[in-house]
Amino acid sequence: MTKVLCLNPPFLDRFTRNSRSPAISKGGCVYYPIWLGYTTGALEKAGHEVILYDAPATFKTIKDVLKVAKKFKPALTVIDTSTP
Repeated sequence: MTKVLCLNPPFLDRFTRNSRSPAISKGGCVYYPIWLGYTTGALEKAGHEVILYDAPATFKTIKDVLKVAKKFKPALTVIDTSTP
């Protein structure tokens, strides 16, 4: 069993990576990190211990993310990103 942190890291307010065109959302809609959700489910099904941490959804900062990572001590971190 491997510990894996699936992370949607903090970013700009109202920035959406998972929309058709990653950018600041004019309507304020920020989508759930769907691919990280799929990844988390597949890893759990394979028997790994996984945390899905969606920082933008809960207004978490990089300091909050580092606290979770230090406490959980993952062997691998999967990060959701985009190149707008």
